[in-house]
Amino acid sequence: MKKALIWILIGFVIYFLVTSPDGAAGFVETIWDFILDLFEAMADFLESLLS
Repeated sequence: MKKALIWILIGFVIYFLVTSPDGAAGFVETIWDFILDLFEAMADFLESLLS
C-alpha cells in the first residue's frame, strides 16, 4: 500500500512537470528559496553563538 502511494505521488509529480512547466519552475524556485533561507538562518544562529 505504501509503495503504491509513493508510485502514485511520483507519477503525479512527473505529470505536473510535463503538463505545467511554469508551475513546476515556480515550485522548484519556492523550494530553492526555502533551502537558502534555512541555511541563512542557520548561519545567523551559529554566528550569534560564536560572537
